[in-house]
Amino acid sequence: MEAVEPISVKPFPLFSLPAIPFYDILKEMRSVDVFALTLTSKKSQNCLRKQMYLQMNVVKNRWAGMELKYKKTDSKYLSISVNSEYHPEPTNTWKVGKYRIPIKDGGDYINFIWKHQIETHQFLAQAICEAFRIKNLSFHVEYEYGYEATWKLFDNILKFRNHLKVPIFQFKITSLYLNMSIYSDMLDRLSDTPRLIITGDSYQNFTYDHQRPYPKEYLEIDHAEWIRLKDLMLLLKCKQVRLHHVMYVTDRDWNTFLVKWMEGCKLVQINIYGNVIDFDVILGKIPRKPNKNFWICRDNMDVQLENCYEIEREDGTKLYVAKDDHNLILFNNKE
Repeated sequence: MEAVEPISVKPFPLFSLPAIPFYDILKEMRSVDVFALTLTSKKSQNCLRKQMYLQMNVVKNRWAGMELKYKKTDSKYLSISVNSEYHPEPTNTWKVGKYRIPIKDGGDYINFIWKHQIETHQFLAQAICEAFRIKNLSFHVEYEYGYEATWKLFDNILKFRNHLKVPIFQFKITSLYLNMSIYSDMLDRLSDTPRLIITGDSYQNFTYDHQRPYPKEYLEIDHAEWIRLKDLMLLLKCKQVRLHHVMYVTDRDWNTFLVKWMEGCKLVQINIYGNVIDFDVILGKIPRKPNKNFWICRDNMDVQLENCYEIEREDGTKLYVAKDDHNLILFNNKE
């Protein structure tokens, strides 16, 4: 990878220092190939210990990671610790530095976070993207303390995402506090995101606005109880899909879905776990041949799938349709 030219030092708009030593770190790491930038927010029970993370995942030999941690220790200072970890061996790690930066606005801690966090991350993220010419951006949101705070964080991160001129790679949200409004708005506003992963609460009565597309590259929903046939048909426009706990799709619906898949579509990788009653209804008249070589892991044990069939499209793409107890499993690899 060609060396990246050192970036010019820019004034930091929110703090009194003209620049952060972070730029020296960027210059030292110019040869590192950065493939993703991840923004993660975690909140402890004590709000004074709340930290904001801006993390870079980098590739150099096997694995390395770089992390910026923001923590307001009192009303006047914001502590920034920069950790750089390199893992050719599990024990080989080191820290880069730790800094305390004065805050001009010494207001309430929570107010400071919600008032300034997005602008702060925008500035740092832009610097990182420029320095390493990042083209793929990944967001991972973890939040466990309240619906209002979860909504605020989600809304702010979307604003942050829209501010950066970088193609969005993935948005993953893990939250115990996803109400129907947040869930609906999330799918609506993230319809242009190529990769979307949702793990959290399930809403059986939720309906998706079919005027908007699903993510085109990858969609994973941990609790997909709300998925119906009309949703499955839209998923044929995706390239990769992974759904769990599909409950309200009938056997005839599955047959309709498989017939469409056989006709040819963009969906080439699929892993769906759903209910099944009559396996013969699901397969119908679709040409297939039995396959006895597939195993799944259940309760930390490998179990062979007795009822497994292989179907193949004209383009050579294969899909394996299996029955495990009352679960229908669709997949096209041996994982």
